[in-house]
Amino acid sequence: MIASAPATATAVELAGELGLPRELVAWNLKRFRRAGGWYCVLKLPPCTECGEPVVGPPKQITHLACVPAREARWVRVKRQQLKATLSPEALAERRDWEREGCKRYYHGLPPERQAVLFAKWHATGQRDYEITREVARQPPRPLDGR
Repeated sequence: MIASAPATATAVELAGELGLPRELVAWNLKRFRRAGGWYCVLKLPPCTECGEPVVGPPKQITHLACVPAREARWVRVKRQQLKATLSPEALAERRDWEREGCKRYYHGLPPERQAVLFAKWHATGQRDYEITREVARQPPRPLDGR
């Protein structure tokens, strides 16, 4: 109300309308008039995905169209962190779990995506096969540690 008051309005009139002390209204009215009117600094943060300015509420850091890309990036980062901390057995279980999940939606994918996924699975299978062969070629170790 004080910021939008006409230039002819006095502090007494505004204080009466607002029901506030005259001194408080006069101090704020003087401050607004010295500054040339009411204003605030406009800060447009860059989108976390595309880098373009985001116009919207202060907490919005991503365009609505970029939200799926942000969520996909979060999943990738989380997966990388997980793979860096897991044991080889847990990684193998994770790969099996991911493979089972992929089988559920595989048939609804376009043929070119199916080919990419199949090649990835084939490469993983070949790598696992080589690891298994290396372990199988090693001589057995005694169980009692001798």
